Amino acid sequence: MHRRLGGGLARFHLVLLDLRDESAFNRFHLLDARRTTLALLRGDEGRALADARYATSIKVVLSDDEASAEAGWRVLAAHGVAHAYVLAGGVNLWLDVFREGR
Repeated sequence: MHRRLGGGLARFHLVLLDLRDESAFNRFHLLDARRTTLALLRGDEGRALADARYATSIKVVLSDDEASAEAGWRVLAAHGVAHAYVLAGGVNLWLDVFREGR
């Protein structure tokens, strides 16, 4: 998922932006996800992701479901952030699909 593509090194960087509250994030989060808030994305953090340093980065906004993540995606889009996406179904669907023992 990170820095690997087809067995080789990827040419992009994956940025996972988790909008869930601290408690939910601490219980479970995707590897290398960073917890953030809509307020932070509206400010310096969102503007920084539009910078040329992140031009080839894939940004994925996630939450428990898609609704909150879509709000974060809209903020990034307003900043002109390229290559931003929403995790379909959110963390809840991720857990349903990838939880061990299922």
